[in-house]
Amino acid sequence: MKKNIYQKTPQGQFRWNLDRFLGEKSNNVSTGTFTKYKTWRNNFLEYESLVENFQWTEQNLTQEHLVGYREFLKNIKHNKPDTVTKSIKCLKNFLKEMYPDVKVDYLNVPQTPRKPISLTEIELKQLQYLGLSGTEAEIRDIFVLLCLTGMEFNDFVFYEWDLEARIIAYKTHRRKRDAVLPISEDAKKLIQKYKGCFPRHGSTLINKKLKVIFREHDFNRLVTDKMDCQEPSNPLHEKVTISVAKHTFIQHQINAGVGGINIMKMCGIENIEKLSYYNYPELDDPEKLAEYLKKKLNM
Repeated sequence: MKKNIYQKTPQGQFRWNLDRFLGEKSNNVSTGTFTKYKTWRNNFLEYESLVENFQWTEQNLTQEHLVGYREFLKNIKHNKPDTVTKSIKCLKNFLKEMYPDVKVDYLNVPQTPRKPISLTEIELKQLQYLGLSGTEAEIRDIFVLLCLTGMEFNDFVFYEWDLEARIIAYKTHRRKRDAVLPISEDAKKLIQKYKGCFPRHGSTLINKKLKVIFREHDFNRLVTDKMDCQEPSNPLHEKVTISVAKHTFIQHQINAGVGGINIMKMCGIENIEKLSYYNYPELDDPEKLAEYLKKKLNM
């Protein structure tokens, strides 16, 4: 009965939808991603508390207040552009699921593309054969498998492994795009090692442990994720995260001469532009990249 009373007012209904959305996310996303949603919820409600005589309701999901929330993040909270973008993505996901009729195209936040950081073939082999044990060995194995399959962490977590399968096939959690690729021998060995039942570790712990492993074993090659920076300035162990695994897979496919259309199919990528951020060893003139990728797309 209390729940029905709670929902009687527009403000109560909105708050109930907000709590329900967070509750569903707690069961369906990684710990790190859920933390982002909780942060978004808190600052979304903080904006409400700062606007006089205002509360979020379905009727108040107007351009005035949604843009006001974005400006609040930028100019009052002084969030970095990437943080603002993450909050706006959380907001858009909430509206898409709970209020699909609300149009929010105007909320796009320009995002500076980052240069993908990846392991070299030699670094990946070195990582595979490190003498690790316990949790560190498990996290290393999960990361290596992601490097060998191009899967994102959430896709890996929810994937049901078939020990007899010769391919990996799934729909990506972000865009619900089909991803299909053959299972390499190295990937097959890892799948068999764990009998398809991998240990459960959250993304936050994995990212933390990866940095420790990489630092302790001298993965010190200088790298950068800045597109306009010519000189790498950070050691690999400082920049390594789970996302480096997918970048490693894609870069290795490019190095092997695999065509763009096949890489997109293997990773569930829908935008060829994303492949333009990687390194193309045989490409000398950056201005020819678009033409180069067109040719690669048809290989």
